[in-house]
Amino acid sequence: MKKKIIIVGFILSLTLATLIFEYINLNVFQKEAITKNLISIEDMDGRLVKIPEKINRTVVLSGGVVELMCVWGIGNKLVGTTSYIKNHTVIGKLIGNNNVTEVGFSSSNIDVEKVLSLKPDLVIAYSPKFYGDSTYKNEVQQIESKGIPVIYVYVRSLPEFYKLIRLVGRIFNLTDSANSTISYVQYIMNLVKNESSKVPESKRVKVLFLYGSPTVVQTIQGDVSFINDLIENAGGENVIKNAGQEFVKASFKDIASWNPDIIVLWSYPPEFSPEYIMNISDLSNVSAVKYKRVYKQPESLDGSIWTIRSALFDVWLLKVFYPNVPINFTKVVNDFSKRFYNFSLVIASNS
Repeated sequence: MKKKIIIVGFILSLTLATLIFEYINLNVFQKEAITKNLISIEDMDGRLVKIPEKINRTVVLSGGVVELMCVWGIGNKLVGTTSYIKNHTVIGKLIGNNNVTEVGFSSSNIDVEKVLSLKPDLVIAYSPKFYGDSTYKNEVQQIESKGIPVIYVYVRSLPEFYKLIRLVGRIFNLTDSANSTISYVQYIMNLVKNESSKVPESKRVKVLFLYGSPTVVQTIQGDVSFINDLIENAGGENVIKNAGQEFVKASFKDIASWNPDIIVLWSYPPEFSPEYIMNISDLSNVSAVKYKRVYKQPESLDGSIWTIRSALFDVWLLKVFYPNVPINFTKVVNDFSKRFYNFSLVIASNS
């Protein structure tokens, strides 16, 4: 009897040992499988980030990235974004009825707990280098501490804009869609460049782009910026040259001394209007004010920065700078709408 008990005990011990061994091996296999399903991505901040090879759930704080996802048919992978993006004139239509949670008004005031509750595979946020709307480092660190990777995006030039599109294509394994999108955007940019290059240097307009709220000290897009590349591609000369930074501040008297021929206002906030600028006494002798060449960027051509609609904004700038250029703006917009959307964009006039 005693001998039988010993044999049974030995068999049970052997079985238990086998089960433990198999359990350990299974976990090692699973961990290796997970590791093999990760890919390394270099984000726009130069950080090497490991992300899942297949992304199903994302929280995206960049309007340009949300727009790309929607036009590429993967809007269903978006589970969270900001209320500013979700309610945007164009991007909101693209998101449509998808169940997308608002995680804050803008990328600089997100609710980290709400982001975590969505269990995203990836968060795409604005780099700390991005003026005004960067996602706070401590918020990113909280997200990353839970094992959720964060990709930073930030664009300072046209080449970096194309790099961003390629980055999003790689994240979602949509390289062909990214290349096709870049080709179409470059096609429009080249149309603009071909026309603007015909304008003699002596007749090029001097342009000021005002960004932000209408205060005495204005925030202005400087020469190291995506907007500057659009201005120059459309044949304008940015009055802020060699500033060495993307945004600089200046008083109204500074603006008067630069004497721009054209003033373009960012689309946000709505109350920041051409009428407001033209009623500032310190600017009364500025050419743009005297000849009523102060314009507000159409809201439908904005999109929380760096959207594919930047190509249309460049055509709009060209027509503002040189109204007689032989480009049919309406046709370009309609063709663009058919290419990317299931609705027609409505663009406000330049007046």
